Formats: sequence, structure tokens, C-alpha cells
Amino acid sequence: MDRSEGLFAATHDDKKKDKDKEEKTAEMTDFDIELKQEARPPVLPLSRFGALLRPSKCAFTKLQFMDDFAYEKSSEPVFQNFELPLAAFPNLDPSKLHGLRLKFDRTPMRVIILSRRI
Repeated sequence: MDRSEGLFAATHDDKKKDKDKEEKTAEMTDFDIELKQEARPPVLPLSRFGALLRPSKCAFTKLQFMDDFAYEKSSEPVFQNFELPLAAFPNLDPSKLHGLRLKFDRTPMRVIILSRRI
């Protein structure tokens, strides 16, 4: 991957405002990153490279009743960049690297939005 490309991630909260108070103490979103190679693939959690922030709570209008009427969600996705240095992955042979796999096995349920910069 050259410097003009990257992997971006964001979370988005599908819960309505009445559940916002319950969500304040919710755990952070985390998942494993597996680098595919012929030998045993090295795996590290995203949290090793940084915290994936929770969605940003916001008001879309100045009037609360308008937000409640016009918008289902009270949050906006927050896109973040993560740099994953190959040297951080143990037992990796970069010449045999042939893929990347995201294993959503650490957080029970979230919506993840991925984007690739071109």
C-alpha cells in the first residue's frame, strides 16, 4: 500500500436518543486485524494502534423537537486514520503477505464504516 492509500474506520450508533444514557458507559469498539500469509497469520487488536472513538453525539438543528422529528439518530460517524506498521506484527514475513482480514470478534455489535482513500 503506498502513502496515497489508507484504511479509514468509523463507528456509527444506530440507537435512538432514549438509549443514549445507557450507551455512555458502553465499551469501546475493537476488532482483530489478521495479516494473511502462508504460515500462521499474525493477529493484533486494533486497540494496539489506537482507540476507535464512539460516534459523536450532536444536535442537527437548534430546536430539540425538530431533531426528534426529522432525525432517527443523534450521532454522526467519526472517521479516523490508523497506521498499522508491519513491524508491529510478530512472525510476519512481508514477502509472503497476501491479504488482510478484519475479525469482528471483540465487541458484541457495532456498525463499522470502512473507507479507502484513493
